[in-house]
Amino acid sequence: MKRLLPAILIAVCVSCYTEQAPGPVAVGVNEEFELAYGQLANVKSKANESLFSLAFMWVEDTRCPTPKVNCIVGGQVTVQLEAQAGDEKAKADLCLGDCWFTNQRGRYRIADSTDIRIQEKRFRIRLIDVKPHPGEEWDKPRWQERERKRAAFLVREL
Repeated sequence: MKRLLPAILIAVCVSCYTEQAPGPVAVGVNEEFELAYGQLANVKSKANESLFSLAFMWVEDTRCPTPKVNCIVGGQVTVQLEAQAGDEKAKADLCLGDCWFTNQRGRYRIADSTDIRIQEKRFRIRLIDVKPHPGEEWDKPRWQERERKRAAFLVREL
């Protein structure tokens, strides 16, 4: 039993290991790019000047896991981003699908794009797609599914 305990502890630690998000990527305005969950993008101007960083902070995916299931409601995928330049921060929630929500103030909709203001400049961030779709083969537990999500975005300067 004493020899078996260390092996069990190692197995438990290895099974709890979560992969780290890939390192930051440099992207330009008006250029479609993809981020992994937890990854950071450094958004640059056409003159290659750093404008702000954009972090993929959160994702919740309730889309119907087609083609295996016939769903009454298609569901939605919602992502949260955080833009930062120096001490200035802006958060953005973006959604694809059936994006109507209800809270104490009533019903509201989250769109697939939003405008943010960072350092006196305005930008529009658009969510293009989130992959993989629910129901696609995955060899890890469902609670780890968020870690494999990748989202495609487009940032435009207004």
